[in-house]
Amino acid sequence: MRLMLGLMLAGLAVSSCSTPAPAKKAEKTYPYLLVDSVPSGATLTFTGGTTCETPCPVNVTFQMKMTVAKAGYKPVTYTLYGNNPGELVVELELVAPTTSVEEGALPDL
Repeated sequence: MRLMLGLMLAGLAVSSCSTPAPAKKAEKTYPYLLVDSVPSGATLTFTGGTTCETPCPVNVTFQMKMTVAKAGYKPVTYTLYGNNPGELVVELELVAPTTSVEEGALPDL
C-alpha cells in the first residue's frame, strides 16, 4: 500500500512538471565593434598605424580615427568613440563607376 501511494505521489509530481518554453533567439551582440565593408576585404587603418582587413573586430577603448580603404574605391574616415560595441558596415563608393559593355560592341582582335 505504501509503495502504491509513493508511486502515485511520484506520478503526480512528475505530471505537474512542464517543459520550458523555447528560448527567444537572441540578437547578435558583440563585446567589441565588428567593422565590415561592402565589398569586404577593405583595409582598416587606425590611429597609431595598426591595420586589419574587413570583417575585423575592433576593441575601441578610447577615441580614435579609422580609415577604410580598398583599391578602386574612395577611402572613408570615421572617428570611433570608446565602449560602443555593435556592428558597423561601411559601403565603399567606386572611384570611377563602370558600365557594362555588350560583347557585340567590342572590336575583333
